[in-house]
Amino acid sequence: MPGVSPHTLRGNASSALIGAHRVLLAKTTAPLLPLVRLVRGLLDRPPLAGTGTYRFTPPRPLAFRRRSCCLYYRVPGTGTCGDCVLNPKERRRPHDHHRADRRRNPGGGTQHVWPLPVDEATLLDLVTTVFTDHWQHIHFGPSSKAPTGRSAPRTRPPPSP
Repeated sequence: MPGVSPHTLRGNASSALIGAHRVLLAKTTAPLLPLVRLVRGLLDRPPLAGTGTYRFTPPRPLAFRRRSCCLYYRVPGTGTCGDCVLNPKERRRPHDHHRADRRRNPGGGTQHVWPLPVDEATLLDLVTTVFTDHWQHIHFGPSSKAPTGRSAPRTRPPPSP
């Protein structure tokens, strides 16, 4: 993607992971430890390592602070994202007001553009599949190449328990 740095793309991928994590937390009644362990493992390993600060200690809500700007504020008519690094904590929009939540189907319906399954087992399977089975296909830009011109070794996230 020309014009967007790999650092920003990695931050956006982390923020998307946190968004999926928030949806799962809101929908699940299952034990949280496997999900928290999976998310923490993904954020602690390259290429997502160092992209933000993650904190989740129930009963307090999940907290995530990016270390890069997603550039969302540059879209006309928008504000900042819920994980914004540019604004002080008290000025950030709540995470449930992300732009993707406000989009409508092309046919004018009221469902979200990308409806997610609502049962916790299917949601957890979806996140696990995307971030484990398809990890090698996720491209994070030029910085994923080693300085010698060879591809840097890819790391896989930890297996789910």
